[in-house]
Amino acid sequence: NVGYYQHSNYKEITNINSLEEYKQKFTILNKEEIKSNKDQLINESVDTSFVHETSGSTGIPMLYKISSKAESYRFANNIRFLGWWKLSMFDNHALIWKVKKKNKKTLRGFIKRIETKLLGRLLLNVFELNDSSIFDYVEQLNKLKPKYIRGYKSGVHELARLMDKHNLSLKGFDLTLAIVTAETLEEFERE
Repeated sequence: NVGYYQHSNYKEITNINSLEEYKQKFTILNKEEIKSNKDQLINESVDTSFVHETSGSTGIPMLYKISSKAESYRFANNIRFLGWWKLSMFDNHALIWKVKKKNKKTLRGFIKRIETKLLGRLLLNVFELNDSSIFDYVEQLNKLKPKYIRGYKSGVHELARLMDKHNLSLKGFDLTLAIVTAETLEEFERE
């Protein structure tokens, strides 16, 4: 048990017999609670060598750590999911989400560029997607011919909306899959 739950009213909870009971006894932590208590939310006995970061779409990005085992499960899950669609992580694909500006002169920046190229990955910055950038984005997509697109629901939807608005299309290939994340996909956005 981590420190956060040892120093709160959660310490009193002993038995949970149903999901409903769980929901009554445990509240969902919001981002502010996590940020202000992050040291108390990390189990020091568990390897937390993988650091991930949220996009910061609600303001400031949040860093979080996961174990190497959890990272392995996350990675394997992605491979398994793509396999359901007869796709591979090595197939050309486009990511539509926050793209950090990497310093091209650093080793880390160099490694990221090599990784992106080897994985057939096109990075499209969702925060720069607009009426001006859409032409370049579609040109890059048509050049790469990705088998799938993955991104924030709002970013993928905005890409499609801007393509319709400017009468742009993907040429010479069909996408197999659009994977959306981070937000609920509404029924009208599934077309």
